[in-house]
Amino acid sequence: SGSYPLRVTLAGRAVAGFPRNLQVVAARTDPTRCVVRGDALEGIRVGETAKASVVAHDAFGNSCLEGGDQVMVRLLGPAGSVDADVVDYGDGTYGLSFSVPRAGTWRAHLAVNGGENPDPVAEFVASQGVLAANQVALRIVHAQSGDDDFTPRGNLRNLSQGAVSQAPRAGTETIVHVQVLDHDVSGREVSGAEPVCLRMLSPSGVSANVPLRLAKDGARFHARVRWPEVGRHVLVASINGDAVVGSPSHVDVVAADVHLPSCVVTGPGASGCVAGERTRFVVEARDSRGNRLCAGGASLSLRVQTPGSEPTRGSVLDQGDGTYAASYAVDKAGPYVLVLSAGAGGSRLALEGTCAPGATDVTRCVVDASGLAQLTAGSRGVVKIVRRDKFGNAVEAGPDVLPFRVEATGVGPVSVETVESGDGGCEIRFEAKAAGRYALHAWSGYKRDAVAGSPFDVVVLPGQASASSCVAQLVGTTHAVGGPGVVAAVAGETLSVRMQARDRFGNATAWKRWQTLSVAASGPQDVVFKERLEDTGADTDGGVRQLSDASASGRGVFSAVLHRAGAYVVWCTVGGQAVVGWPRVIQVVPNTAAADASEWRAEAETMALTSEIASNAPFDRTGGLATRDTRRGAIGEAARARAEADSLRARLAKYEEAAAVVMEAAEATGITLKQHARAAAMAKEARIREVGDVVVSDDVGDGATGGGASEAFDARATRQLGIRELTAEEENDWTAGTPRQRGGRRSGGAMTRAPDADRL
Repeated sequence: SGSYPLRVTLAGRAVAGFPRNLQVVAARTDPTRCVVRGDALEGIRVGETAKASVVAHDAFGNSCLEGGDQVMVRLLGPAGSVDADVVDYGDGTYGLSFSVPRAGTWRAHLAVNGGENPDPVAEFVASQGVLAANQVALRIVHAQSGDDDFTPRGNLRNLSQGAVSQAPRAGTETIVHVQVLDHDVSGREVSGAEPVCLRMLSPSGVSANVPLRLAKDGARFHARVRWPEVGRHVLVASINGDAVVGSPSHVDVVAADVHLPSCVVTGPGASGCVAGERTRFVVEARDSRGNRLCAGGASLSLRVQTPGSEPTRGSVLDQGDGTYAASYAVDKAGPYVLVLSAGAGGSRLALEGTCAPGATDVTRCVVDASGLAQLTAGSRGVVKIVRRDKFGNAVEAGPDVLPFRVEATGVGPVSVETVESGDGGCEIRFEAKAAGRYALHAWSGYKRDAVAGSPFDVVVLPGQASASSCVAQLVGTTHAVGGPGVVAAVAGETLSVRMQARDRFGNATAWKRWQTLSVAASGPQDVVFKERLEDTGADTDGGVRQLSDASASGRGVFSAVLHRAGAYVVWCTVGGQAVVGWPRVIQVVPNTAAADASEWRAEAETMALTSEIASNAPFDRTGGLATRDTRRGAIGEAARARAEADSLRARLAKYEEAAAVVMEAAEATGITLKQHARAAAMAKEARIREVGDVVVSDDVGDGATGGGASEAFDARATRQLGIRELTAEEENDWTAGTPRQRGGRRSGGAMTRAPDADRL
């Protein structure tokens, strides 16, 4: 159909009246060529009016531009047939309006002017429209977590509305459906566009939205609800704020099995204990979601593990209200582990704790008294005490620790104190200055419980000898003369110094091998005293050798002989340091007169007279005490004798010089000393005869002349005067002597002496 230009020509020329326009119109409407159009066919919903249009075509497919045809459209679908309302627009198109009662596939069949098209002109799927709250129901089906298939297990018709056949456990999941009321009978589906809302209200008052989504088949909504608590939960499903059928639904959730990691543990025993004391804690049962279990019945066991020991079992008491009281005891201080188990194959809970030591048990304390061994005077001995409880655990320092108390008894005063070391230990510091045996008592507590090993036997040994405390005694001296600190000794006699070892506190001790002891004298001659060893352990007591002050080694005894008279300074040192009270001054006086050492001096008589005056001045000649006048006379005589003695000393020096010259001259002339002695004896005898002190017999000299008479005279003089001849050895000694020694003859002390020998 359409407009065609019609041209007629003759011999190439257009015939009059041509070209003309030819209008071709469509033929009779053919139902098989008609078309149904409209966007509404893509989204038809049940119960909603849908509109479409029918475009009429002839058998050649030309659009009919005029109406007037009898058009009828019938819809065939799940609910049967539905006739659509047709409106003729007069331009070859016809409007359709219809609604389907049920979702599903619908086919449209067309009939025009009585002729039908055997094939459907259109096919569409009608979906359920937006459902109202009264068309939808809430269904709850219990399912285990992990199920991917949301198809309810079992027939929902066997379930009461709003409840489930078996109470779910807390922590498990339940499948919830929101579907059309007759879905199970007719299979009617939801459209998926319904504004459905599902909320859950827990027993604790917490409200939460539960997400819904279409099932895989698109027929209904479904959701998985995980029950967080134990108790009654409320599920509310609504569409546009209106509750659907079966909403709200109440679900009673029961507790699941005890999940120990989620349980609440309270009490001091959960983290620590005291050694030997039974401690407890409480387990508040909860499931894996942390829900409180209000009923008992769980089988819980407790095991205690300590390092280095076998595990021990504790006790768990079910209190019937969802709480369990556990108790245990640990003897070893330090870390330990508590292991709670919920039945065979159940959950476990490990708790770490620390066991503190118990109260101090004095009898179990560890005592180290090695610091008291080999203790010397003045040194500090230490006794270390480590506090322990009755199980042997070390007790740490703290405000409640009882202190130790000590006291010491012995031969002298003692300094003793206790010092806390800060780690639970204690030090007892002992110091004594007097050597001997002591008893150290240590205790603690109100009952004065003694520590192990108390009382301690402490032996304090003397220390090293100290020069400041050593004692040295002189043996062989007389009383003090010439002032304090000066003593007299006799020349030629043995002088001994006995040194007694003392430590710095005055305790008798022994000399060490390495200690240097020395005694030396300086004066007219320098003398070093020689040390001699002596056995000082003669005294015994019960078979035990007693040591003297000079020590068991016998050291400390020095002796020497001072030959020359005069003042000596004697030093006594220990290790180079002077002994206290030393040095001392010793006045060595001449010994008794010895004939072998006596000399002939011209001033001998005057000196003897002086000695006699000085010694006899306090007494008169009758032996009684002299009067004042007598004393004054004696003093005057002594002064005169002293002046005369000084004059004689000056003369003596000159005599000695002259004697030396004479002796040298005599030796040069060859005159022997024996001849000089004989001449001196003859002169002496002549003087004696003149005085009449000695009567000499003449029988010896009769008939003797020359040399015989001289020898007889020598023998007679020697016998009467007590003079003996010198031996060759003595004569050699005499010749080698000093000028003073050459001034006189030696005489034997064993023979009878002349009456004036003492005075001389």
